[in-house]
Amino acid sequence: MFDIVYCIDENFNYQCGVSIESINSNLETKATFHIIHKKKETFLKIKNRLEIEKKINIKLYQFQDSDKLYDAYLDSKSTQLTEATYYRFFLSNYIPKNIEFLIFLDADVFAINNLDEKFLSTINKIKKSKKTLGALDVNNYDKDLNKEKYFNAGVMFINYKKWRETFTENLKLDFKEKNSFMDQDILNKLFNNDFFNLDPKLNVHLDIGSDTFKKWDEHIKSSFLIHYVGRNKPWNIGGVFRAESKLFIDMIDKNNFYFSEFTTTQFLKNLIFQIKNMWKNENFIQLIKVFLILQKKKHE
Repeated sequence: MFDIVYCIDENFNYQCGVSIESINSNLETKATFHIIHKKKETFLKIKNRLEIEKKINIKLYQFQDSDKLYDAYLDSKSTQLTEATYYRFFLSNYIPKNIEFLIFLDADVFAINNLDEKFLSTINKIKKSKKTLGALDVNNYDKDLNKEKYFNAGVMFINYKKWRETFTENLKLDFKEKNSFMDQDILNKLFNNDFFNLDPKLNVHLDIGSDTFKKWDEHIKSSFLIHYVGRNKPWNIGGVFRAESKLFIDMIDKNNFYFSEFTTTQFLKNLIFQIKNMWKNENFIQLIKVFLILQKKKHE
């Protein structure tokens, strides 16, 4: 049994649903998906659909500690980073304490290959390591171990008992501090010497518009979890037509998810810009596929 955790608000309902479906379709082992939500009622429709159609077990929790996040620092330039990114600091207020290990995922993390053996071996590693976390050291993922350690918090394997020993009631955290990567910087201060480095294929970063997709193409195909980092996402108009987004678009097409974030208004607003982009990148096939998906949903 795997226990997988997300912390989201209503802006990531759809993406979280796709993430859960992608994880579930690549697992034979039973899993429970725990979601700590800012407005849990907004996720009920997706929850019911996943539970009924896909037989997925979802536990939904209403976040009730907003008073502790009063005036928390948020980077106004980053639309994908909201108050919900701090919810992971309150896991022990919601997730049952009889659970031994948690797998924490951001809602923009998706599975593309079978996960059973890799998840199990990583949990066994955290058992033996006596560390609190398993996470990807993004400064040393290329094995340059001379750089300062710093992990990405989008995928974390957590020894939940040790996590709770850190997050005691007397732990004081300054959420008002202006950190470059907000909660991730705080987590690195807490666990910088208390994590082991994950297999990079459990957190393969796709930064839309960068050179990572071309450079890591074969690595990505053989990976387990892909993670869309950066501002541009496959569900945004700025990212939907890029080659990196094909993996995500294939998922929603295969799993029959409604592509609700791609609206007519957004499309018209950016049409000229995207046509230039598509002409430059010869990416018309992806455009046709997106419209076929939209047309199919329109007539359902």
